[in-house]
Amino acid sequence: MSAIFGSYGLNLVFGDFKASTSTYTKVPDIVCTDLSGQLRFISEIKTPWVLDHFLQPAIEDEMDLRSVLGQIAMYLRETSLKYGFVSTYEETIFLRQELVAGNWGLQYSPVIGHSTSATVITPANFSGTVSLRQCFWHLSALARAGHVAMNTLPEAKWTTNRRRY
Repeated sequence: MSAIFGSYGLNLVFGDFKASTSTYTKVPDIVCTDLSGQLRFISEIKTPWVLDHFLQPAIEDEMDLRSVLGQIAMYLRETSLKYGFVSTYEETIFLRQELVAGNWGLQYSPVIGHSTSATVITPANFSGTVSLRQCFWHLSALARAGHVAMNTLPEAKWTTNRRRY
């Protein structure tokens, strides 16, 4: 994606967290920064062979989904970033912290498979499938427009340290 951003003259790069200028003490797996190293969105990458990391089954069970998204949800809150994603390389869920009717929530996309192909979406048929690349492109556009979420919800109300296993 960094090469694509560069070819369009966008001020964004994907990379390792340690390449950013952030002073955050935890280490998210992959980040997107502007060219000065300022964070725009973050991610957590899970190993695809661990059953507890499978995203599609997790999205169908609230407690499993909370377990899968807990770490990235905390990263988002602690870094005041609005956008992120969690991926197993085979499946990806995109995330957004959003203040709705005075309450902070974590919105999430459907699971996007790594080999999902886009379908043509027309004004008459405004439904279809998006590719993973299209999702990353859209995420980068959102992050360029506004990437900060000042989530003031107390940590204990945002996430918990309970494990499901």
